[in-house]
Amino acid sequence: MGCVQELRQDPQWALPALRHMQEVAGLYSEAPMGPARAAGTGGGPAPGGQALYRHEVINRLQQQHSLVVLVADGLSAYMAHARQLLPERPDPTQVYGDSRYSHVQQVQERLKFLRFLLKDGQLWLCAAQAKQIWHCLAENAVYPSDREACFKWFSKLMGEEPDLDPEINQDFFEQNVLQLDPALLTESGLRCFERFFRAVNCRQGRLLLRRRAHLLEDPELMGADYLWRVVLHAQDAVADRAIELLRETYTNLGPRLQGSRTDIHEDMVQSCMDRLKAAYDTVCALGGDGAARESANRMVRVLRVLSEYVAQCDGDFPHDRVILPMAR
Repeated sequence: MGCVQELRQDPQWALPALRHMQEVAGLYSEAPMGPARAAGTGGGPAPGGQALYRHEVINRLQQQHSLVVLVADGLSAYMAHARQLLPERPDPTQVYGDSRYSHVQQVQERLKFLRFLLKDGQLWLCAAQAKQIWHCLAENAVYPSDREACFKWFSKLMGEEPDLDPEINQDFFEQNVLQLDPALLTESGLRCFERFFRAVNCRQGRLLLRRRAHLLEDPELMGADYLWRVVLHAQDAVADRAIELLRETYTNLGPRLQGSRTDIHEDMVQSCMDRLKAAYDTVCALGGDGAARESANRMVRVLRVLSEYVAQCDGDFPHDRVILPMAR
């Protein structure tokens, strides 16, 4: 196929080639029943003598040309080139020189096409390509918009019908998402973290999904320490949502933990007190400089976690009270 050759040989024509392939594949009808997914590094051949459905066309292209790998490699190569041109091109939304597209378009069009392949082709995104995309956009972003696009793209992949192979979720969460500096998270980044956090812990049986609510079945959650780091070190709006997520997670107890409420309360209070003391000791040691102010801000956030947790538990108490709620 000529479009594939252009992808391999001429980066200038990469975006028109991607758009053309998506338009052509979109002319084929979707299958009446969803087929089983194939890995992103391969696909099943279409049955001979029958009209092709869209997923069969995409699978055939994937099998013959490894399109997911090809587009992911192209994105990495483009990002390396964009990094070299950064001093000359400070605005990612502008079209520079003889280029026909802005940097934002270059990234978005590739991500859009990859999602089309995965969703309409019923393919799983495999570990190698998932890490490659995360590395070039989230870890080594050229512009902040790259990281934001990456967060939103992976959030979509982890939706109700995920496109990321469930077998690699835990490893990807541990080795990539949890390694990103919490200070780099945006609200979209926290939403991305939240989807991995819940998916991985549900798969491990530590969270239980009931009627769109997640119930705590095991307090030793993967990613809980990172969530605390987000509370302490992220931007204000991101930290606010992280505090809400902590409260939601540890106040919605599942059947196994209904008899362990006291232990859960003690663990949460102790976690808050330990972090409060660490920040307080830093403030005392540093006096009035900038680092001390940051530690004081962390103390305020920890106190908010404790306050909101206690208020939620008080509000959820269903029985007649002997002791007044702490809010009063």
